[in-house]
Amino acid sequence: MTRFYMHIGMPRCASTTIETAFLRPDYAPHGKLTAAGVRPIRELHDALRTAVTEPTWDDEFLIRVRQQCIDPFLNEDCSAYFSSDEGLTLTYSEEGLKPDLAHRAQSWAKLMVGLDPVIILIVRNQPAYIESLYGLHLQNAGTSEFPNFVNSLPMGAMDWAAVVRTWSQVFGEDKIIVLPMEKSAYDHPDQPCDNFLDALQRIMGVESPVAADQISVFNPSLPKVLMPVQQQINEAIDKESAMRVAEIIRTSLTPNAVANASLLGADHAQTVRALFKASNEHLFYHFMPNFNPVDYLPS
Repeated sequence: MTRFYMHIGMPRCASTTIETAFLRPDYAPHGKLTAAGVRPIRELHDALRTAVTEPTWDDEFLIRVRQQCIDPFLNEDCSAYFSSDEGLTLTYSEEGLKPDLAHRAQSWAKLMVGLDPVIILIVRNQPAYIESLYGLHLQNAGTSEFPNFVNSLPMGAMDWAAVVRTWSQVFGEDKIIVLPMEKSAYDHPDQPCDNFLDALQRIMGVESPVAADQISVFNPSLPKVLMPVQQQINEAIDKESAMRVAEIIRTSLTPNAVANASLLGADHAQTVRALFKASNEHLFYHFMPNFNPVDYLPS
C-alpha cells in the first residue's frame, strides 16, 4: 500500500511553518519532498481546516474529502503522500473549540482506507507550551495577566502521552512518530538529526534536508520578554490596534533580538514539569527513546 505521512500537530509547535513550507510549492521543503517522491497535498489541509470548529465529522464530509482531496492524487507517479493539520490534536482553545480527539483519529482512519498511514506528532515541553499559549492570547488582544492566564488553563490539555495514546488506539504504536521541538532534545548519542525540521524531512526520505535556519518561520511567537508590555498595550487600546502592534513586534524582531526570558520562573517551571513527569517519561520511553528529555523532566 502507498504510504501517507500526516503531521497532526501539536498546535503551537511550528505547525504553521510546516503547513506553509512543506505544502506550498514556492518553498524549498516542498521541492525536497517532491524530489524524494513524496507528494504534498495542500488541498487536504485546506479542506480539514474548514471543519476545525466541528466537534465531530460526519460520513458525508469524510466521503467528500476523500473524493476531492485524496483520490484525485492517487494515480500520480509518487511513492508517498504528505499533508498536515494541527487541528487534529486541538486539545485547548480560548474560543472554546472542543473537537473529539478520539473521533478525529477514527475519522482519519476512514480517510486512509487502502493507504498506509504514518502519523507524525511534534510536541513541546509544557512550560514552554504554556508561555506560547499566553503569547497567542496576547496576539489576539487578550488582556489577562500571566498568572491569571496560567490559572485558567486546563492542565490536562497538555498531556501529550494521552494524545498519543488516543491515536495509538486507532492506528497502533508502530504507526505513530513523535518528535520533540526543542533543539536540546537532539543532543543524544543515538540521535542522527540536528532538529525537528531535519528529522521530519528525513522521516520522509529526504537525504539532504533543507537546513532549519533556511526555512522561514511563519506565525512566530511574541517574544516572552515583551509579553507584559503587550498585555498593557492590549488594555490601553482597541482590539484591532492591539493586534496590529503584536503583529509588528512578532514579525519585526529576529529570534536573537531579545533575551529569552522566562515568564513562569524556574520554580514554577519545575512544578509544571513535575506534574507531567510520569506522562513524559512514558512518552520518551515508548516513542522518543533516542532523544534527550532534559526540558521535559524536573531536574
